[in-house]
Amino acid sequence: MKFLVFSDQHEDSAALAELLKRAKQKDIDFIICAGDFTEFGRGMRNVFKRFNSLKKRLYIIPGNHEERESFEEIVKDYEYITSFDRKVFKKGEYVFLGYGGDGFSVKDPEFRKVSREWYGKYNGQKIVLVTHGPPAGTKLDILGDRHVGN
Repeated sequence: MKFLVFSDQHEDSAALAELLKRAKQKDIDFIICAGDFTEFGRGMRNVFKRFNSLKKRLYIIPGNHEERESFEEIVKDYEYITSFDRKVFKKGEYVFLGYGGDGFSVKDPEFRKVSREWYGKYNGQKIVLVTHGPPAGTKLDILGDRHVGN
């Protein structure tokens, strides 16, 4: 199983072209987007239309640049695009858990609640956690001179 993962493309047309080029290659089984594929929601249908045309499954969560409600409604219009925000999908022996949204909250009570439910259900399984927010206190969550992860 081989999958392509991306995040924070922010409607960059050159980056989108490169992602589509790589995603259409035969060795990629499916694609995962961890959010911020738009610039404040602009261009969402364009991105979805282009990925949908590949006829490969795109599993996607919103970032802080996509509004959850409109994102969830628009996803329904595309056959090969699946939201897994606060949801789960399985591929082979792996469980993929998705949690999108704000990437700058140091504490997120909703994530805490959802992750506790997942822990009880998937404890001991091979888990891939896909979030938009980076883990706290790492090199990934430094913005300016401070940590902003969750």
